[in-house]
Amino acid sequence: MASIRLKYGDRKHDLQKQEDILKNLRERFGCTQQEVADGLYVSRQTYSSWECGRSEIPLSSFLQLAVFYDMDIEELIQALF
Repeated sequence: MASIRLKYGDRKHDLQKQEDILKNLRERFGCTQQEVADGLYVSRQTYSSWECGRSEIPLSSFLQLAVFYDMDIEELIQALF
């Protein structure tokens, strides 16, 4: 599956940015990792690995994230750049 990546970043930078986005969104909406994981139909461990930067979030889950937070996909994409 495709992952969202910064256009000119290296892998470490990509994952750091992903960490920041996921954690900030979750905290802004007052959700726990378990609540977000449930909304994305993944385990809490899988979500935690995305938020901690241990693995990249698949594009399909990124799209589900936009639905979960009731945001335009463009808003989430802009957060990456």
